[in-house]
Amino acid sequence: MRQELVVKDENNVEQKIYVVDIFNVEAFPNKKYIAYTKDNGTSEDVNVYISELKEYEDSFSLLEIIDEAEWLLVQDEFETLINKEDVV
Repeated sequence: MRQELVVKDENNVEQKIYVVDIFNVEAFPNKKYIAYTKDNGTSEDVNVYISELKEYEDSFSLLEIIDEAEWLLVQDEFETLINKEDVV
């Protein structure tokens, strides 16, 4: 089973997410990215989301990737990971 995290959305409502992978992109060495789903693996049709993972001493934030060039590189890296291993 995937690692489960509880996050708060923009309305401060808690929801569970399930980590698919945490990875780096060479072009952005000071950033980490997280691929996750809101489904625990019981559904056949699963949406995977990717955010920048910002870690703090005792918490973390998931940040939207708003730069299109960054998004394309992150998406390419995730697709490379999927092709190397069966992470989803």
